[in-house]
Amino acid sequence: MCGRFSVPDTELLMKDFHLLAIPQSKARYNVAPSQNVLCITAPQKAHLLEWGFLPSWAKDAKKLTAQINARSETLLEKPFYKSSYLKRRCLIPISGFYEWKLVGAKKTPHYIKMKEQESFALAGIWSEVESLKKQSFAILTTEPNELMNSIHNRMPVIISAQFYDFWLNPESPIADVQNLLQPFDSNKMKAYSVSTFVNSPKNDSPECIAPV
Repeated sequence: MCGRFSVPDTELLMKDFHLLAIPQSKARYNVAPSQNVLCITAPQKAHLLEWGFLPSWAKDAKKLTAQINARSETLLEKPFYKSSYLKRRCLIPISGFYEWKLVGAKKTPHYIKMKEQESFALAGIWSEVESLKKQSFAILTTEPNELMNSIHNRMPVIISAQFYDFWLNPESPIADVQNLLQPFDSNKMKAYSVSTFVNSPKNDSPECIAPV
């Protein structure tokens, strides 16, 4: 799964993702579920969505559990996700994400990023529940690559830059979209352990990503 991540500042987001005007923000180092996150919903367009997906047909948020992740392998089988997967795909621009490796009874946080890129994009789906005035998203997950396999049994789907527009286009053939839901090339990524300082969502500073 993917339960925490870091986000670049506004300047880098606009440069790397060719975005038009977006809310000014500093880099964030410990984004957590239920928080508002800048998501790209169409080429050059981004806005804030709440991390914790509810389907558009939801009428009572208390009767459904908002999902921060969705398994990519079963998106077309689950009514909860299917409509958004077909028509409302998004990108979540990040600088890295966290995963906790279980060794015995102890969980050690790790930070995962690209070797040569300051930012990259996770695959997501989003929805709008008009009755609740709520827009939300979930991050898609897949099987781990070689790097992630030693840390966790799932990893977020990462979309390469050349496929950004294709992923966002609701008219893209779904069979071809499905082909993007693969583990990312581990040779382009790196991971290292970080302090348990990141365990608390209240902590949001460069200390979160400092190697230990």
